Amino acid sequence: MKKITSKLTLLLMVLAMTFGLVACGGKEFSSISDYLNSDQVKTQLDSVKKQVEGSGMKIDVTAEGDKMVYTYTYEKLEKTDGMAEQLESALKQQDSTFQNTCEEIKKYVDVDTAYVVIKYVDSKGTEIYSKEYSSK
Repeated sequence: MKKITSKLTLLLMVLAMTFGLVACGGKEFSSISDYLNSDQVKTQLDSVKKQVEGSGMKIDVTAEGDKMVYTYTYEKLEKTDGMAEQLESALKQQDSTFQNTCEEIKKYVDVDTAYVVIKYVDSKGTEIYSKEYSSK
């Protein structure tokens, strides 16, 4: 699990930083959904997803209202005792990254408050752990 958590930490950073580089200024998008459906973001998401292929994990990024939801799915693992705590610990080290991502989203998307939700699910679709961040 430790190897998986280290790999996940790296993937989280890459994906979060990707969204900070997308727009060129101003509130170009009226919603998170419009933002995620823009050609530039789709291209960057596809690139990140290719980097993850073969790692045993799948990444999806979706919009749910004012929330950008990152769903990390373990393709071959099922939830076990202690898994949520390990993921929580790994994610805690990335709190500032996702807080910054919320602030970046707010620069480009016309929302009062931007949210980022991180969800980890196992191969059966059972949620292992999730955490929500918001812009200030």
